[in-house]
Formats: sequence, C-alpha cells, structure tokens
Amino acid sequence: CWSGDGRHIATTSEDRTARIWSLDADLATACVAHEKAPDHCSFFPDGRRLLTTMRSGEAVISDVRGRQRAVLRGHRGGAN
Repeated sequence: CWSGDGRHIATTSEDRTARIWSLDADLATACVAHEKAPDHCSFFPDGRRLLTTMRSGEAVISDVRGRQRAVLRGHRGGAN
C-alpha cells in the first residue's frame, strides 16, 4: 500500500513481516514482525502510521520506523 503523502510503500509477506519502503532509499527502512502473516496494510491519512491486519483477528498499528504502537484483537475483514 502507498502512504497518503506518496513517500512510503508498505508490503506484507508470508514471512510474518510488513516492510516499509522509503522512496528516498533502495532498501526497506523498517520491518514490523507479527505473530501471523499479515494479509493487508493501510497507512493512516497522516502517512506516519501503518495498520496491518491478519486473518486471525489481530490488527497492529506501527510507526514508519517499524515500532509497534498498539495491538488490537478481534477485528473482522481487511483494513481500508
């Protein structure tokens, strides 16, 4: 997914990570580890936080440096 400001791209992977890529760098600037593989991601409108969701019902809010800020449990569906 793209951040609202167009400066970052986030990807999710079966290796249980979400990577946040900066358009100013060739490598991922941050990596968020999860208990299960995330299946969806969406940036907050400010472009400074990322929401990743898993089919297990867990949602994780992280900053663009990859630090987890909150873990929410019990959601249904993807993040938009």
